[in-house]
Amino acid sequence: MIKKIYNLSIFLIFLIFTVIYLRYINYGLPFFLNNDEGSFLKSTIYFFYFFSEKYKYLSDPFFAPFFNFVIVSILALVYGFLNFDVFEITKQIYFDPSLLIIFGRLASLLICVTGVFFSYLILKKLKISKILIINLLVSLCFSFFFFRYSNS
Repeated sequence: MIKKIYNLSIFLIFLIFTVIYLRYINYGLPFFLNNDEGSFLKSTIYFFYFFSEKYKYLSDPFFAPFFNFVIVSILALVYGFLNFDVFEITKQIYFDPSLLIIFGRLASLLICVTGVFFSYLILKKLKISKILIINLLVSLCFSFFFFRYSNS
């Protein structure tokens, strides 16, 4: 019984964390409020150019923009499949570039949730008490670490 309550509380922490930050997924669009979003957009577009016929040299670090590119591409394909126009997704992004920012914010949220989940797995592997794990996850999920200060 205690194990079910523990698993339910861990699930609820992740669910509440995701729902809270999912509310802010389209704040301020079509304008960019964070300076990081401009650099994110530049590095992601460089990778789109890199894999297209218009080759450009990458000026940013390699791995973080590459992971952003992969996740944004997967999210764009899922969006295209859900709207039944996979081949028109490039035109939709061209005419509404805020879609690329929304996909980037979703990718950032997925990476944050994955990072918190790996923290949970590490804490569980270290055999730290369950009450302490719950307290650490709650304090990590609802701290200002993931909060964007430009939202306020």
